[in-house]
Amino acid sequence: VKVKPEGKLWLEDVIDMIESAGSAQLYPVLKRPDEKFVTEQAYSNPRFVEDMVREVALAFDREDRVAAYEIEVENHESIHDHNAYAFLA
Repeated sequence: VKVKPEGKLWLEDVIDMIESAGSAQLYPVLKRPDEKFVTEQAYSNPRFVEDMVREVALAFDREDRVAAYEIEVENHESIHDHNAYAFLA
């Protein structure tokens, strides 16, 4: 993500907008029972790369402190011969 701010825009706010567009919350470390919960949560709320780009763009559009942006998402596929990619400027 590249963001051109309008006024004061905290990095943490940008990160929150990006992370909220995913299938599930991100965690640096998970125990086995927690991993099951996050996997089930992501399965019930699937997001493809184009969904992620769209959701982040909508969040940025709602934010007056974001003047312009570029969003790039790549999913490193494990079951296909290619990666999924989406870009919006």
